[in-house]
Amino acid sequence: MQFIIELKNIIPDLKKRYFKQVFIHEHKSGNTVKNYSSECNIPYLNLNLELAKLLQGIQINRRPYKIADYLNQRLNAMTEEIICLDYFELLFEPSLQINPFDLFENISKNKTLIIAWRGNIHDGHFIQAEPGHPEYRVYPTDDALVIK
Repeated sequence: MQFIIELKNIIPDLKKRYFKQVFIHEHKSGNTVKNYSSECNIPYLNLNLELAKLLQGIQINRRPYKIADYLNQRLNAMTEEIICLDYFELLFEPSLQINPFDLFENISKNKTLIIAWRGNIHDGHFIQAEPGHPEYRVYPTDDALVIK
């Protein structure tokens, strides 16, 4: 409930930013983004489900281009100004060669994105997976707006 209250307070200021995105650290808290989506009647997308369907039948070397194009078109075509995104771990698949944070940042120029971050955050970095795992990646949180 605390995250939902914080989100409601931050959204007006978020809309004024150049990159309109906020990450909700869901590592231990559950389904805040989904609950916020339901409570405020905002579209909610489980990206893993959508992308898994999209990738069926697409050659591996074409997948990075298709994903970026698909997400840009899909999200920018939505009439709603705010979109909730959840479960996007598939974007970290090494063969896709995608930086999800760059992708979301680009889309957030036109849409306000509320993004569930289910990985860890440590010392100013988003951490996906554990060291040694093929999907292990570390990204700075520098300018990211994060609610923990």
